[in-house]
Amino acid sequence: MKRYLWLNLDADLELESDHYRRSSRMRAQIAELARRLEAARSTAPARSAAWSRLRGCEFLVPNLDDDGLEPRDADHSRRSHANPNACREAACRKSSEVARDPASERAAVADAWCPTPSALAALARRGLSVSSTPPLDVLRRVNHRSFCTSLGTTLPAEAFVRSLDELDEHLETLQATCRRLQLGHRCVLKRPFGFSGRARKVLDAGAWRRDDEATRRWAEASMHGYGNGLQVEPWVDIESEFSIHGFVDREGVARLGPPRVLQCDANGAWEQTRDATAGELDVHEIESLEHEAQRCADALASAAYHGPFGVDAFRWRDARGRVHFRPRSELNARFTMGFF
Repeated sequence: MKRYLWLNLDADLELESDHYRRSSRMRAQIAELARRLEAARSTAPARSAAWSRLRGCEFLVPNLDDDGLEPRDADHSRRSHANPNACREAACRKSSEVARDPASERAAVADAWCPTPSALAALARRGLSVSSTPPLDVLRRVNHRSFCTSLGTTLPAEAFVRSLDELDEHLETLQATCRRLQLGHRCVLKRPFGFSGRARKVLDAGAWRRDDEATRRWAEASMHGYGNGLQVEPWVDIESEFSIHGFVDREGVARLGPPRVLQCDANGAWEQTRDATAGELDVHEIESLEHEAQRCADALASAAYHGPFGVDAFRWRDARGRVHFRPRSELNARFTMGFF
């Protein structure tokens, strides 16, 4: 049976706003990531039940027609299907355009990176459908950072706040905690639907009220849009990053893949995923990572979600040189780079 995966890697932006429209730059970024994911998939071993769902599937990447908008610099007198934009170059065209073969379409199965309305519409235009997907309100709820935080905090002075007053109060608490634990004076603010290092600000918590008017305006906007609220965390020295992925079926049963190592750049954007080698995670770290993944799966099922999910984690070192393991830094209710 033919399988397809729709790579709407910018799904978090659609969950953030009903008015989101994909830009030509974003299409090009997705196309580039699709090539990198294809290369990663071709060399990775098939070790988990979750992985088998992706093995052999054809990647589909968004093109201009899927976004329903003209480029900002479009010239209608010159535009034609023979003049593709940056995301429809030859390397992408093979995976973004599906031949209309009625027989093969009846035998095809499609998944989306995240089954947002635009993803389902794009698949429908290709004669493909996804058998069962959670409603949009469920997708928004479980991918919102506050859902992950509601399962319990995993860093000192971590919190999700929903107003500037609450943010001011919590930053004072965070400063006191960081002084006591010698964690430094910086913290990071994250919008609810950020991904790949986007939609976040790193700041000096002590200078928040005094010197950082631009960030304060950004924070105020975050309270009235962009998902409404901010995740607040101390900035810690990360040594290694990990993930675990899985599927929750419609009965709420989870299948988990093996722990994996994430390699990200300085801004938090994905570079590579690989299987963890023996000894990279100790027994207690593996147990805590698997325990958190199962807790997340149970919470997702209770929230009426079914489908793929991933849990990120990391090891960090404090100013005294002591090593800590954060078994759940993010929860993503969709496909993640941990699958590849």
